[in-house]
Amino acid sequence: MPNLTIKISKEAIAHNLQAFKKEIPEACLMAPAVKANAYGHGLIEVARLMEKSGANWLCVTSTDEALKLRLADIALPLLIIGPVLPENASDAIKSNSRIFLYSIEAAKALDQVAKIKNQKVYVHLKLDTGMGRQGIPCDQVLEFLQDLSGLNNLIIEGVATHFATADEDKDNGHFLMQLEKFKKTAEQVEEILGRKLIKHCANSATAMLYPQCHMDMCRIGIAAYGCYPSDTVKQLWEKSHSPLKPVMSVFTKVTQIKELPADSCVSYGCTYRTENNAKLATIPVGYFEGLPRSLSNQGCVWIKNKKAPIVGRVCMDITVIDISGIDDVKIGDEVEIIGNNISAEDLAQATQTINYEILTNWKESLPRLVC
Repeated sequence: MPNLTIKISKEAIAHNLQAFKKEIPEACLMAPAVKANAYGHGLIEVARLMEKSGANWLCVTSTDEALKLRLADIALPLLIIGPVLPENASDAIKSNSRIFLYSIEAAKALDQVAKIKNQKVYVHLKLDTGMGRQGIPCDQVLEFLQDLSGLNNLIIEGVATHFATADEDKDNGHFLMQLEKFKKTAEQVEEILGRKLIKHCANSATAMLYPQCHMDMCRIGIAAYGCYPSDTVKQLWEKSHSPLKPVMSVFTKVTQIKELPADSCVSYGCTYRTENNAKLATIPVGYFEGLPRSLSNQGCVWIKNKKAPIVGRVCMDITVIDISGIDDVKIGDEVEIIGNNISAEDLAQATQTINYEILTNWKESLPRLVC
């Protein structure tokens, strides 16, 4: 048995996806993101669960992820939302994926490979409406379309953007500006092409709070995994909806128990010294597996329904916890790292980061147990 168990709840995934199915129009495609190893939950395992739970498409970040899904016999349409470099064009086409397009170099490479293979490639124009990240600036879209002329093996199927501030508790003027710019530019593209496109801009926050963003497809991210993009989104959603259900739980086991006298050093650097006689336990998990080192002297775990603080520095694959006052702890007892008592948000708050990072930290090679 592994030292760390990551459990993935199929019931929670089904619950979360059905919550969105009820929220969005019937004709709107639901395209959960399974990028970054499905937000740390396990790419193949989660993709299969998403497929069974009503996902229409899946979003990945790379050709590598797309090929892994195809090798696992995932048949759903795939949209590569991350960069596709010219040298990845052949693999992108091999994976039979749709592709976010914003680079003429990538467009030419895709067209050339598709021509050789006698295939067509479906692309979605990615617009930068104010995120300032990847995408075609809106004032350059017409020029971009002109540069695409003659690339006859590319079929523009959709147009998309991504929001920078839709989940934040502040004036959402920037979000509204992005939305209006996207709607206007998407209409211009459709007018030039003379046909309707799949228009999509909704991430988790906008799919949950802004029905005007549903359009033709929703690219749901962290909410599919039962976590919220922000406290603001959580509060607004739960005013009128059942809470989302966290999909991931993480457990380990006690491997050693010892008693130390007062003023004893614990772990590297002696950043923690016992104030009194203390009963400590070690758990076989550290930053190699994905437990943030910044939890050193900050975080806690749960054992026998009680909180046990992390003391000393989190090591590469060992962490020390204080079990003073917790009775009958034995070698092999289960320790909860994420679960009913500790959420990814709790760990994020303790480490001054976001729940996304906590979830994606867990090493890809660690087995995920679907239950």
